[in-house]
Amino acid sequence: MASSQIRLEEGASDTSAARSDAPPVRKRRRVIIRILLLIIAVLLAYTALDLFGPRSSRMRGFDPNEVARLETAMWRSYYDKQQLQLY
Repeated sequence: MASSQIRLEEGASDTSAARSDAPPVRKRRRVIIRILLLIIAVLLAYTALDLFGPRSSRMRGFDPNEVARLETAMWRSYYDKQQLQLY
């Protein structure tokens, strides 16, 4: 009977040691949630900057020949079914 008690105590100490080495599931979830919230916050900040940030456009910088060349190349790629060259 004494040997079975020793075995139980040894088994209990092994499981408690294993539990202290592995991070708890709740803590891991909190870390994942924090990382996801940080990613969402960064994406929202980038979107706000892109939408409301300062812009400048000048009509003198417009090159109609370049736009025509790019658009013609895009339509050729579209009709030739070369999807990567569209962009």
